[in-house]
Parts: sequence; C-alpha cells; structure tokens
Amino acid sequence: MGFSASLAAGALSAKGAYDSASAQKDALGYQASVADKNAWLAGEQATQAGVVGAAAEQTQRLKTAALVGNQRAQMAANGIDMGSGSANDVLSSSAYMGERDALTIRDNASRQQWAHRVQQQNELSAAAQYRKGAGNINPNTAALTSLLGSSGQVASTWAAGPGKVTPPMP
Repeated sequence: MGFSASLAAGALSAKGAYDSASAQKDALGYQASVADKNAWLAGEQATQAGVVGAAAEQTQRLKTAALVGNQRAQMAANGIDMGSGSANDVLSSSAYMGERDALTIRDNASRQQWAHRVQQQNELSAAAQYRKGAGNINPNTAALTSLLGSSGQVASTWAAGPGKVTPPMP
C-alpha cells in the first residue's frame, strides 16, 4: 500500500471513529432525555395516586356514615334501643369496619405513591448516568486516537520509500 493510500485509510478510519463516537454520545443524550421524561411521569403518577387514594378514603368514610345512619334509622323504626346491647354493638362494629377499610385504602395509596417515587428516583439516576457517559465521549479524541493508531502504518510505508512494501506492524 502506498503512502497516499495509507494516508487515505488513516483519514477514513479517523472519520469512522469520529462518527461512531458522535453517534454513541447522541444516543446516550437521547437515553438521558427519555429517562428524564420517565422520571417526570413517575412523579405525576405518585401525585395522582395520592389524590385518588384520598378521594377513595373519603368516599369509604361517607359510605360508612351512610351505612351506620341507615342502620340507626332501621333500628329506630323497629323500636330498638340503640344505646345499649346488640344494637350498639352492630353500630360500633359497622363504624369500626368502615374506618378500617378507609385506612386500608390510605395505606394502599401510600404504597403506590412510594413505588412511583422510587421509580422516579431510579429514572433520575439513570438520566444522570447517561449524561455522565455522554460527557465522557469526545468524538475529536476518538478521531485523533484512530489517526495516531494508523500513523504507524503510514510512517512505515513512507520510510520504505516509493514502490516498496513493508509487512504490517503487529
């Protein structure tokens, strides 16, 4: 291979290294932007889980109040003394179970919020890692490294003189 052919091969290799590093850097930047969007979405889902949970908890308490009120009205209509005995036990039990259901709804919503917040943090960490990786890539350095690696081949071809071929370097 002649001097100019070696030089051209070196230039092509450098251009390929530059393009490859540039594409890798762009891909990492894109992945960081996707992770940022996923983090935002997870944050929105956490907020929504709290809102939906609070509404469901309140709805459960209203249902319980309606049930206890209905039981009271039925007992009163039947002439049952609600201040003592079984009637009081039924009303207390209904109120207790309703509150227990409301607190279970709150707990489940809290767990959903927590899961979404963890996902949000994971996505933010991933975005930071992608950005760091992209920041560590310099297409110019990749091209120069490639060019310097091929310069040994160019130099040995040049040293051999015109028309002479030297074996490739190991």
